[in-house]
Amino acid sequence: MLVAAARALIGVPFRWGGRDRRGVDCAGVIALAMEAAGLPGQVPPYGRTPDPDWLRRQVELLAEEIPVEDAGAGDVLLIRVGRQAQHLAIQTEQGRILHAYQAAGVVAEHPLDEHWRPRVAAAYRIRGL
Repeated sequence: MLVAAARALIGVPFRWGGRDRRGVDCAGVIALAMEAAGLPGQVPPYGRTPDPDWLRRQVELLAEEIPVEDAGAGDVLLIRVGRQAQHLAIQTEQGRILHAYQAAGVVAEHPLDEHWRPRVAAAYRIRGL
């Protein structure tokens, strides 16, 4: 399952463009969790700041957009950083997310609280789940 695979990454260091256990960025969490869950595809590495349109297109190659209010465990959330939707997280259960969190310096799971909830720009369900 995708959530279990993602949770196995908790504590892995944050690293721009990272796609292994030595370090991951937000898309790297999605890529490694999908690989561990036996799902094909991944979001390719990007520079320090992904172009929001490019990132959305990459996610749409892997997943179907769903209403944000329908998101559940294993769904991918596209999150605004500032005004740009350029961050990804996996919803682990209702009201919780897991992501490579630069401010924490590691992959972390925490509540989808009043800080994060308003920043969710879109939700996606990975094909094959």
